[in-house]
Amino acid sequence: MRFAAFSDMREALLDLAVRLEHPAYDCAYIHCAALWDAPLVTADAVLERKCLEAGHRACGLSNWRAVLAR
Repeated sequence: MRFAAFSDMREALLDLAVRLEHPAYDCAYIHCAALWDAPLVTADAVLERKCLEAGHRACGLSNWRAVLAR
């Protein structure tokens, strides 16, 4: 299990939230996935799309095995 301190990523989250026009609390998931070079697996289609817009790997719950295999 990994942990990330919110205080260490405030600026990055704000920049990402403004760039993607998306709430900062969701951007925390995107930021951590990018930070740890891991795909974001989510049931939230909008979050999945925003993650892909940010240039990171993401997938819905229905096809997570295919993305993890890449």
